[in-house]
Amino acid sequence: MTHYIIIAGGPIDNVSYIERFIREGSIIICADGGAVHLNALGMKPHQLVGDFDSIPPALYATYQGDPAVEICAAPDQNSTDLEKALKCVPESAKQIDIFGALGGRMDHQLANILTIENHKAPERFCIHDQHNQIRLLTCDFDFKGNIGDKIGVIPLRDVGSLRFEGLKFPAEGLGPPYTLGWLGTSNEMISTQGAIKLNSGLVIFTHYSAP
Repeated sequence: MTHYIIIAGGPIDNVSYIERFIREGSIIICADGGAVHLNALGMKPHQLVGDFDSIPPALYATYQGDPAVEICAAPDQNSTDLEKALKCVPESAKQIDIFGALGGRMDHQLANILTIENHKAPERFCIHDQHNQIRLLTCDFDFKGNIGDKIGVIPLRDVGSLRFEGLKFPAEGLGPPYTLGWLGTSNEMISTQGAIKLNSGLVIFTHYSAP
């Protein structure tokens, strides 16, 4: 199973945490200035995508002369750098981890999260910062974590039924309807395995692991 990593140009306080997600065979795509984060790890991308207005010229020049780096110019100003990078991921990819898409301007963060909905099986995509994971779910989802991790489930589209496993507070506690405005925040893992069960609709799933 091919694993894709996308690194966008949003602020990352400590890039070293990304290393634990990179494994042998991972395909790394940098969205424009995201190449700065990867370069700080002493690594180079398989693909560099964007209009290249935020990558330092000297770093860009280095990649231009490197046959191992595929440069994909995408000057379209009507899409974000992350959207451009996501277009390079085949629909057959089963796992895509995204970094550098949170932090900074709030409009950028919201756009980066919501753009995942435009892709087939959005559960495949996980947006990370150092302590958080964010996914969009349209179907049942199993996950692992530590006891005490904080979980949030927030409907964006009406959910027909909603059930939790491995969490302290059941969805039924707040009761249906599970519609926009229903806020399942600050739930807590009481097991190292959890699950979100939904039969329709769309939710934002957040997983916070304490440092």
